[in-house]
Amino acid sequence: MTLRETRVHDGNSAALGEAVIASDRRYFELGARIESVAGARLAWMPGLADLTAGCVVVDAEAWREWADPGQELDAVEDRVRALGGCVRLYLRGRAPAVEAVMQRRGYAFREETCFVLRGPIAVSRAVALEPVEDADAWEIKRALHARSPDSPDGHEADSARKVELERRKVETGHMRAWLIRDARDGAVAGTVCSLEHGGILRMKNLLVDRKLRRRGIGSGAMAALAAMAGRAGMELGIVALKEEPAAAMYRRPEVLPVARWIEWLAPPAGTGPEEMR
Repeated sequence: MTLRETRVHDGNSAALGEAVIASDRRYFELGARIESVAGARLAWMPGLADLTAGCVVVDAEAWREWADPGQELDAVEDRVRALGGCVRLYLRGRAPAVEAVMQRRGYAFREETCFVLRGPIAVSRAVALEPVEDADAWEIKRALHARSPDSPDGHEADSARKVELERRKVETGHMRAWLIRDARDGAVAGTVCSLEHGGILRMKNLLVDRKLRRRGIGSGAMAALAAMAGRAGMELGIVALKEEPAAAMYRRPEVLPVARWIEWLAPPAGTGPEEMR
């Protein structure tokens, strides 16, 4: 069963789903400048707006009220282009009028699944989380990203600038970055971030050293964060694509899907169909 095919659970899943989505919006807004553009909320990072995580429309729900929000999208595209970025827009669920405009303009569609982890999980490999707090730790993290061929969020980006974006978010005091160390020998095996928001301890940007994947490192990090969440009386929240390297570890009974989160990404400048304005 793929992540996209997984059924969203009932009960209190609606509230949990909204909380996980809110944590995603919170992540994009940390350290960013916030603007209102044509009824949408835009979060962008000065000097890093060309990164897909550095310029994000985190709220365009008002566009559902219009039969054709093309002019609103025009305004957002113009503003993001001026910032040197590419439009990345999130919506809570499907929105036919918005989707029609996006499809005409060649936007790529991705459906992400929001999860919460309910209860402890058994892991095959114990890990220890070490906070990234000084220059040496940040250099270790940068080196890990540099030797990894893929990005934790599924979007290609220069590794050093991706780490710089995370560092700025950590500097706000509302997010933490961790080195994942193998508990057996203390070797750095990966990195992950976490932030607290609305009763959710959000796991973000998990990256395992490419040479150590499929050995339980990611599951160990998830278990460590889950224990941290439990001690704080919080739920561990996760957002994932079925295509990402860590997707397999979310296919377990303790990891419950609670919402779907829709992403639209504009084609690179000069490619794809364009709609006449």
